[in-house]
Amino acid sequence: MEFSYVDGQAPVATSGDKDFDYALAQTLNYLSNLFDVLPGFTYLDDAKGKNAYASPANYMGRSDGTVLFGLRFLQEFLNQPAYPAAYIAAVCAHEFGHIAQYKYGIDDRLGGQPTVKRIELHADYLAGYFAGRRKLDNANFPAAVIAQAQFSVGDHAVDHPGHHGTPDERGNAVKAGFLASYHRRLMFKDALEAGVDYVKTL
Repeated sequence: MEFSYVDGQAPVATSGDKDFDYALAQTLNYLSNLFDVLPGFTYLDDAKGKNAYASPANYMGRSDGTVLFGLRFLQEFLNQPAYPAAYIAAVCAHEFGHIAQYKYGIDDRLGGQPTVKRIELHADYLAGYFAGRRKLDNANFPAAVIAQAQFSVGDHAVDHPGHHGTPDERGNAVKAGFLASYHRRLMFKDALEAGVDYVKTL
């Protein structure tokens, strides 16, 4: 399999833990089916800074783009004292949300703003939608962890072009997406649009 290089960081085919890779593949498959997207997925040697991100570029033969998850970033979540798998699922759901934005043209509709906040909060909304669906499937799924994960990466650089949303905004976007699936039982395409309406109020 041939990988392209992104910003000097090298994609890596495995985390080094076969059992974890298999378990994560189940989450990725769930997200693909739920969001109706089929991106490539690879780990990333994120030596230049812990990160995970989505790209519309076709790095792995998948027309819906690519999700890249840094191994150092991954290890940070694996070290969580509780629910590490849910924290990792939160990141993956957010990045798959970006893939859905690319596929359905949402990034174009939410772009053109002084910051990327609306695009990022819409991806958080979709991560919350995922959490609600998982909670419907399994009452023991720790959905609140998804909101906590995004809350924890909020920022207060409100005038910076890369501003993703404050901690409260990020946590609340996840909660709104959760309610769209768990309580309102919206189909994904309807939730996609509901998320656009939600972030346009912010």
